[in-house]
Amino acid sequence: MNQPPPVPFGDPSKVQQDNQAAVKKGILFGCGGCGLVIMIGVLFVAAIVFVAITFMSRSDVCAQAVAKAQASARVQEALGQPITQGWWVTGSINTSNSTGEANINFSINGPKGTAQVHAEATKVNGVWNFSVLTVTLPDGKVVDLVNHGTAMRLEARQQLLMHAIETAIAEHDDHIAAASA
Repeated sequence: MNQPPPVPFGDPSKVQQDNQAAVKKGILFGCGGCGLVIMIGVLFVAAIVFVAITFMSRSDVCAQAVAKAQASARVQEALGQPITQGWWVTGSINTSNSTGEANINFSINGPKGTAQVHAEATKVNGVWNFSVLTVTLPDGKVVDLVNHGTAMRLEARQQLLMHAIETAIAEHDDHIAAASA
């Protein structure tokens, strides 16, 4: 009973089937494994970005900037009401105990359109003080919410001064006309 020697690498009739199985395993664990690692990495980075943006959009400085924009008559006129904050916030907020700094940009939305808010603020003793707070309206005009009160007072003073000058000129013209008649 002479038996043929064993085949050194398996059954030759199943070589093609074994190769296909090996290729499937290679794709699943090779390329698929790399793809899975890449997908997990992308999801991890996306989660970090989502948490950071959510933190910034819900911060005190952002809420105060939105409240000031909502209270502005010019912003209300341009965007309509209600005015809501957009989701995407860029920039930075750094706080430590009752101090901090913020430099942020985000959008606000109303029924008539969307505007862009830029805020720069410092936090001292737990209170945010804005050095810059502007709203760029849909038509491109910029509303300065930090110096808005000062600008309105200056504009009112200019109007009063112009009225006084116009009245004085009219009275002068009346005197000249009466004197020449």
